[in-house]
Amino acid sequence: MKVSLSSILMAALISTNSVSVCSAQDRQVKLTEGSSTTSTVVIPSTTELTSDDGNSIVDPGKTDDGPDSFGAEPTGEGGRVSTVGDLKESGPRIDPKDGWAGDWNIDTNTDVDMMAGLFNLVLKQGSVGYSFSIFRNGSEVASGAGGNAKLSSNGSLVAYTTQTRQEVASLSKTITAMAVLQALEDVGLDPFEPIVDFLPIYWDIDETISSLTFVELLSHHSGLLNVGSWPTESEYGNIEASLSIGRSFFEFGPEDGYAYQYNYQNVNYAVARYLLAYLVAPETMLEFEEDYDYYVDTENPAGATGTRDAHEACVQAIYMSYVRDVILVPSGVNTSIDVFDWDSTSPNVRYYNFLAQSIAGLANDDNTLTTGPRGFVMQAKETAQVMARLETGDNVSTNVRDWMKLLLMGFLDDEDAGRVFYYKTGGNGVVDYYGRGCSAVLVLCPGNIQVAIHTNSSSNYLGGASWIEMVEDVYDAATID
Repeated sequence: MKVSLSSILMAALISTNSVSVCSAQDRQVKLTEGSSTTSTVVIPSTTELTSDDGNSIVDPGKTDDGPDSFGAEPTGEGGRVSTVGDLKESGPRIDPKDGWAGDWNIDTNTDVDMMAGLFNLVLKQGSVGYSFSIFRNGSEVASGAGGNAKLSSNGSLVAYTTQTRQEVASLSKTITAMAVLQALEDVGLDPFEPIVDFLPIYWDIDETISSLTFVELLSHHSGLLNVGSWPTESEYGNIEASLSIGRSFFEFGPEDGYAYQYNYQNVNYAVARYLLAYLVAPETMLEFEEDYDYYVDTENPAGATGTRDAHEACVQAIYMSYVRDVILVPSGVNTSIDVFDWDSTSPNVRYYNFLAQSIAGLANDDNTLTTGPRGFVMQAKETAQVMARLETGDNVSTNVRDWMKLLLMGFLDDEDAGRVFYYKTGGNGVVDYYGRGCSAVLVLCPGNIQVAIHTNSSSNYLGGASWIEMVEDVYDAATID
């Protein structure tokens, strides 16, 4: 990590370990008193939620009057916090100095057409199919695509174009971080807030979770471990199992002052979807908890199980609705974007191992029950456009952007030739027996340039470089200092 955190922040992160769980009454007040948001999220009634087989997953003996209102849109003084300094007044432990966030908005003498030409050279030789998009100062200035979305091993060749949509894998985590942090800001909280009051109260949660904060979770310093194999580690039963084990991975990380070492685990961002639901729809979440208690008290296990399933389905629906309302709509991208093959005009993408292309490719998974860490199906242009709007504060606030960069929530950073790049990679080839999967990267470059690259293959050949190294090399070659 090239942008180091101050000693003040380190002390603050460690000091959060003394936080205790508040009482149930205090928790209810805390959840509901600040629940007004800028979102118009549609919360489904429990009677609208069904299982995979189309049957209702709510006990038929319990009726629901429909979705709850969780607060009107704030105006004037009740709106978003506009600066890190303003948010500092409500509790965060650090106030970054001007310019800390890198040189994203300075003018750079970068030839984006040269960047596009170099990307085409590398990706044409080293992937099955690909597309990329380059944004500068808010507009797409270059793009490209090549190879195949589908090979003959799957029946017939289909070209990969700039219109092709594919799963972006863990690039989804960046979108999740944007959503959770904006929801936090909208209720007047900051990333140092403990997460425990925003989890289902009927879950069996280890006492070590009382000290776990949003920043530790979203920066992968939580100490949590995945339970279950991919992709089931992101299903709610295994999320609860992970939280019941507690924080167990390498306590007292030595390199950056966090209480627990960095350990990249999908469960961190699976937990995040629950946090988002409790932040933006607390009254609805509390109603599910009351229903669950009712069925337990009346010794109705079927009702209790149905309520848990309905609760999970509602969390998923709120997550997708909030992402659309707060991120996709302001970004100006297709608002039908989802976590399965939703686009009937681009259904043919398959995922391959670049080194074993004779083996038939895999189709997209349906990630409806595992949102948060993975799953969005997008064009490269849409990925880059969301990042371009992030930089300018046109989807989430610039304050959220700054927290993400400073504390590396949804991003990693890398310094090259004195320049700081923020990036996220995604891929899923390691979980398939034949190594088939996708690969993707998004990069926020100096000069208000955003790059997104999607490929439908794993084991891509990038000349011996990693994704971020390859993008940095291309940027350096196209930039005259």
